[in-house]
Amino acid sequence: SFCDVLVVGAGPAGAAAARTLAQAGASVLLVERFALPRNKSCSGMLIEAAIRSIEDVFGGPVPTAARCVPDDCRGLVMYDQSGRSQQSGQKALNVWRDRLDAWMAGRAVDAGATLREATSLVFFGKEAAGVAATLKGAEGAYRVHARYLVLCDGVTGYLRRSSDSDARCATITYQAFCEGEADGGALDPLCFHAFLQPEFSEYDAWANVKDGLLVVGTA
Repeated sequence: SFCDVLVVGAGPAGAAAARTLAQAGASVLLVERFALPRNKSCSGMLIEAAIRSIEDVFGGPVPTAARCVPDDCRGLVMYDQSGRSQQSGQKALNVWRDRLDAWMAGRAVDAGATLREATSLVFFGKEAAGVAATLKGAEGAYRVHARYLVLCDGVTGYLRRSSDSDARCATITYQAFCEGEADGGALDPLCFHAFLQPEFSEYDAWANVKDGLLVVGTA
C-alpha cells in the first residue's frame, strides 16, 4: 500500500502530526504498537500550556471521560533532598493518559488519518519515492510505501531498539495504583507531590490521587 506519510507512534506527538498532516490534505497512516487505550507511565498532569496546545491542535477541550477526580490540581509540591517542601502555583488538569491518548488518536482519524493499532514498525529503508517500511500486525508482516516517515515512537521505539546505545542510559519508571486509607494530614490530595530524596529514587518519585486511588511512582 502507499501513503503520503507514515507516522509511527500514536502518543500526543504522533497523533498531533497525523491530524495536522491529514487536515492539510495528506494521506496519513498512523500506526501504534499497542491496542488503544493503552497504559502510559505518566503523572497525567496537564499544565496550562499543554492544555492550550491540545485545544489548538485537536480542535476541542480535553474530554470529560479522560479527566480524573479531582480534575483540578492546585499546585506542585516539591520535596528536596532534605525533605523540605516548596509549593508552586502551577495549576494542572488531572487526566488518565490512556483515555486522553485514545481520544487524540481518534481526533486524527476524524481528520482523515488511517489508524492501525497493535502494529509495529519492523524495518524501513530508503527508495526512490521515499521509504519502504515493513509493518507487523495481527495479520502478519506487510510492506507500506510512503513519501515520508515520521517516528514518534519514543525512547523504546524503532530507532532506540535498532541502535547501539547503552541501555543503562535509559530511565525506567514504575507506578502503582493503590486502594486504601492514608494519613489525611500527610499529603494534600489536590496537589501533585514530587520527591527528590535519594532513598526514594536516583531521579524522581511522585504521588498524587486519581479517582480515589493513590498513585505512587518512581524513576
